[in-house]
Amino acid sequence: MPAAENDVLRLFARARHVSLTDIAANVFTVKVGAVGPGDDPKIIDACKEYVDATLGAAPGTISSEYYGGLMTIENITQDIIMDEVQLTWAGSNSSDALPPTVAALIIARTATKRSQGRKYIVGVDQDGENNGVWTQGAMAFLEAMADVYWQSYTGSLGHTLTPGVAGVINGVFGFRPFISAKVIGTNRTQRSRTIGRGI
Repeated sequence: MPAAENDVLRLFARARHVSLTDIAANVFTVKVGAVGPGDDPKIIDACKEYVDATLGAAPGTISSEYYGGLMTIENITQDIIMDEVQLTWAGSNSSDALPPTVAALIIARTATKRSQGRKYIVGVDQDGENNGVWTQGAMAFLEAMADVYWQSYTGSLGHTLTPGVAGVINGVFGFRPFISAKVIGTNRTQRSRTIGRGI
């Protein structure tokens, strides 16, 4: 069944390391905007572009050891898999990356208390931190990533997605759009990220 306006999509985006297979993953949640007949390809393209734009917004502080893997697009409103696409973002910093358990953390907030999105960004270069604190240059790149992550995104084919959080809060299921985002200034540990295993 084609996607409908206000359907909620879950985007399971994998990150790869040059010497390994999938080493990390992040899940993005978006709401579908206005649709017309045969718009599924536009929606799929917008999902890919949105995640590539987000994870590719900080190439200067992501090691070239990391690049985009496959992304699964699931319509959780209709409980169907729409497609699986190849992401094309890639880090460009020539320095070695920090260990995969070390990540930058972006927090996006909604208007609902205790309802927020978290993105653990893997592959930050070793020169981007000093004693556990992100450098000014790394913060600038990561803040650019956060700006793309939380705001509505319109793909090149014209479809608009609204990022946010979906789930049950206080007994009510719904979708809550993001209203802001920030980067935590110190590095975080994503303990489930070990060699050969994502999150």
